[in-house]
Amino acid sequence: MSRASGGGVKLRELVGDIPEEAVGDSEGIYCTARVASGRWRLHIGAELRANDEVAFVIASDALAPRRISAAREFLECLRGRARAQRRVRSARTRSAFLHRAMLQALDGATGGASQREIAVAIFGNREVLERWSPDGELRARVRYFLRRGRALVQGEYRTLTYF
Repeated sequence: MSRASGGGVKLRELVGDIPEEAVGDSEGIYCTARVASGRWRLHIGAELRANDEVAFVIASDALAPRRISAAREFLECLRGRARAQRRVRSARTRSAFLHRAMLQALDGATGGASQREIAVAIFGNREVLERWSPDGELRARVRYFLRRGRALVQGEYRTLTYF
């Protein structure tokens, strides 16, 4: 079986982990994918792996136009879900960076490190060599991380639970 590599939909994007209610036989797995408000019955070929691209096989009978329309709708639902997941991942990544940077800044300050040394730990030596100045943006960010980290330690962390 040949596989295309045109950046198409991958199996893991369709079903994630194979649902418990999936039924398998020698030809593959039959399961239901829940995307947006729809439920879609899928047959996954036995040799298909999580990172393989998928193809839609549509019988060329009288119901073919309806099936093609359903396949298009399914792909649109997938694209919408992927966009939503990227937004969530992006927000989590930014939040994780900020919290990690605050903890690193606090650890460095507790250990007696200068603001420049803290900046090296957070942003890397190259970035600090290129962009550090006494009244620059990197130093302002380190001061922010220290101020925000101290506020969280002094009880402001409770506000994180009320999002």
